[in-house]
Amino acid sequence: MQTPAHHPGATAARPRHGAQHRPHVSAGVALPVTAAVVYGLYVLFLDHSTGSSWGRAALLALVAAVVSGVLGLALVRHRAALPTEARGLAFGVLFGCAMGFLYSLTGPSVLRSVVMGLVLGGAMALVALYVFRAHEPHVTR
Repeated sequence: MQTPAHHPGATAARPRHGAQHRPHVSAGVALPVTAAVVYGLYVLFLDHSTGSSWGRAALLALVAAVVSGVLGLALVRHRAALPTEARGLAFGVLFGCAMGFLYSLTGPSVLRSVVMGLVLGGAMALVALYVFRAHEPHVTR
């Protein structure tokens, strides 16, 4: 008796001759990378629109995209190792710092930028904590 793999019509399990295998990119990589690219482009727009040269704005945007992308990837990759509260706080800190920096590019004082970052980071931490609590299985002790 022939196994399904040797059956003449069973070619679905094997790739077609000459077909290229494309690697699968997980959402844990694609989302932080996409967010970092969008963040870098927005930094470029804000910095250039406030009077900076294209070269300075592009360099600042590249650094901001790389830093936010690396931190985002690290946070997403190691989030399972963090307790729920620390995970929510970590997402809040990353978001608050990113938004405070964006706000600082528009020209307000450092104090106003810090306050804006703290407010937005705190809001993100609360939302992230709620989402994590709502989607985690309940543990009874």
